[in-house]
Amino acid sequence: SHNWTISNATKLTTTAGYWFGTDGGTALNWQSAADPRPDYYRYLPSYFTQQADKDRVMAQWRSNPSVSQINWDKFYTANRQNFEVITDAQGKEVARGNRAKYIVEDRINSLNQFQFNSILNHDINTAWNLTGGINFNRYVNHVYNEVEDLLGADYWYDIDQFAERDFKDNPDAYQNNLRNPYRVVKEGDKYSHNYKMYHYEGGLWAIANYKGSNYSVYGGGSYSYVNFWRDGLYQKGLFKDNSYGESEKTDLHNYGVKLGGEYRITGRHIITTNLAQGQRAPIMRNVFISPRTRNDLVDGLKSET
Repeated sequence: SHNWTISNATKLTTTAGYWFGTDGGTALNWQSAADPRPDYYRYLPSYFTQQADKDRVMAQWRSNPSVSQINWDKFYTANRQNFEVITDAQGKEVARGNRAKYIVEDRINSLNQFQFNSILNHDINTAWNLTGGINFNRYVNHVYNEVEDLLGADYWYDIDQFAERDFKDNPDAYQNNLRNPYRVVKEGDKYSHNYKMYHYEGGLWAIANYKGSNYSVYGGGSYSYVNFWRDGLYQKGLFKDNSYGESEKTDLHNYGVKLGGEYRITGRHIITTNLAQGQRAPIMRNVFISPRTRNDLVDGLKSET
């Protein structure tokens, strides 16, 4: 930060900052296996249509604490008994060993951000004050999955299992990255999805204040420019034409005005009025239909008013 007293009536305050870090959270993932979550809807009493089945499952939930817990032993057993040989489209062997049915993954956001703000405050005279500023913000978030724990298996086959189910005869459709197809991953490897989100924003604003003997008024305006896009680092098989590389860059221009003031009837009775109208760009996670898989933007994208 930098504080500059240009004169008794004028001051300039400037701040700049840069920060970075990684945020993640672990979760279960599975392939060609039953859903391992104890509260999956098919395991709950409400899923069953026959009363006898409802009562049986309800009794299990009430009397058996293990029903509501993750069964880790089951994961290790399933993984260590699932020997497979993975081959590519030409029949060439890619990997052999115990293929993981269950793993623990880490869902990572690796971000860095730079911000700059500068504010000028100037007293024109005892009644008038003018304040204005300029700001800039650059935000980049690298989003990807990483294999945290193979739970006793030798590797994980990096494909889209739902696309494999629906497009069994089209191997390209279920590759998570056509630029590196038939890929197997191990602990510490990125997999599934991998992309970056960019957000650039700059703006100007100014406000004038006037103070009279028993009243004050102010008026101001602002302008900001926002630019954001997605950069896909994997070419998803289901969306091979719009998942890899940079998406369309979206430009939004936002304006705002505000007016207000107060009138002091007495020292204890004050009337205050504030009016404002402005625009604000949508937050980045609401801009793309499915940022994990492709570059498609929401239709009719515009700023809030």
